Amino acid sequence: MEIARREAIRIRKKATGIKIITMRDLLSHMILGITGKECEISEENSDGFIVYKVKVPSDAVGIVIGRSGKTINAIKNVLKINAIREGVRVDVQIEEA
Repeated sequence: MEIARREAIRIRKKATGIKIITMRDLLSHMILGITGKECEISEENSDGFIVYKVKVPSDAVGIVIGRSGKTINAIKNVLKINAIREGVRVDVQIEEA
């Protein structure tokens, strides 16, 4: 019953025109939430493949990558969900600022 209720809420929100954010905004929001610091994001597009290069302050690189890369893999998985809906492929690269 709970799943049907969540699905009904999601459909209702979609029908009412809730603002849909871009992948770049989503990535920026996640990095800001994890580190508490602003980051610079550049985007490269080529034939349906998007590469986001995120410049993170040197003291926050370890936090973004996480133990054994678990945090960055989770970030990539969230972006992949959005990318599948848009019909593109996506990758995230972390660079030290």
